[in-house]
Amino acid sequence: MKATTRLAALAAASLSFAAQAQASAPGCTSEESKRLDFNAATVDGNMAFERSLEKDGKRIRQRMVFRDVKADSFNWDWQRSDDDGTNWKMTWQIAYKRAK
Repeated sequence: MKATTRLAALAAASLSFAAQAQASAPGCTSEESKRLDFNAATVDGNMAFERSLEKDGKRIRQRMVFRDVKADSFNWDWQRSDDDGTNWKMTWQIAYKRAK
């Protein structure tokens, strides 16, 4: 399987997981977790999905960045920006590895 195909499959699985996990993400209400509109992006050569939301009258950007994608593993960074993408803070980081 090509790396791009693997990446697409991993991304689809991650988006499904993200929809479930989003309700517990810092700074997000349960109402916000019902709508997860992501746009594809590239961050330092890595595939990413980004979204924006309004909270207390302020725009917040969030993104999922998929790094070090291999046949049996990848890293997923969930990041947040409170200054329209100038600076990004790591919200959580997960290292996935295929079970044997």
